[in-house]
Amino acid sequence: MIQSMTGFWCESVEGVFGRSTWELRSVNHRYLDCNFRLPNGFLPLLPTLRKKLGEEFQRGKMEITLHFVPGEAHPNPFSINEVAVKWLMTLGQKLAKENAGTSKFSAMDILHWPGVLQETSSLPPEMHPAVLKMFEKALVQLKASREAEGQALHICLMQYLLQMEESWGSLKALIPLSKDKLKERLMRQVGDVKASIDPSRLEQEVILALQKGDVTEETERFEIHLAEVRKVLVGGGVVGKRLDFLMQELSREINTLSAKALCAEIGHCALDLKVVIEKMREQIQNVE
Repeated sequence: MIQSMTGFWCESVEGVFGRSTWELRSVNHRYLDCNFRLPNGFLPLLPTLRKKLGEEFQRGKMEITLHFVPGEAHPNPFSINEVAVKWLMTLGQKLAKENAGTSKFSAMDILHWPGVLQETSSLPPEMHPAVLKMFEKALVQLKASREAEGQALHICLMQYLLQMEESWGSLKALIPLSKDKLKERLMRQVGDVKASIDPSRLEQEVILALQKGDVTEETERFEIHLAEVRKVLVGGGVVGKRLDFLMQELSREINTLSAKALCAEIGHCALDLKVVIEKMREQIQNVE
């Protein structure tokens, strides 16, 4: 089954040192693009996290955030910027000395100063296995979410494929009829001056006109690409790029065929096909 690149999952775990919450978001992208947002102290886990993510997904823009709320057993959830504290104390003493009515900074004033009290959010080594295991579980759930979205996409794409095949059947049936109409029109147009034209030259002109409107190659290539689309959709897997390429090829062939159209009916059917191809291509942008 094909897989969508759109998905979301949120997973939390409570431990003696606090609560960790993984939040995973995924949207469509040309390749795998991962953006991790980890609190301070969690960065040592980043290489392992990237490796596990790459083992599960090949395409998609990933926004992965880890929230950590320290618990009572956390060894040191906060740290103090000693440099900032010394600078503020010196400034307070200077102001108190220069202005007799100015009081010194209190301890709480200093702690409330931006950048003085910092949340370490460090991860105790004892929590490493639990956090990594939770991340693996979150990846499984995210993949399940993308697969569920992929099932809906598969149904939609198969419906578009059926519409395309139906429109193509109607167009293909018109091709032989259009050739006959072209022959009749050419013969009728030259009927009045037939006596003044060399018969062999007239035959050559008719053949040339028919060759210009011949769409045999475009027809064969279109049918090959159309059959491949069905094969890829049924096979599933990571097929987004291949499907997108096939849509480009189908669009190219139908544009050429439409330009060579020998009758208005073929042009109308080609236009219907173009609309379906474009709709299908828009949905394929979300396929991994």
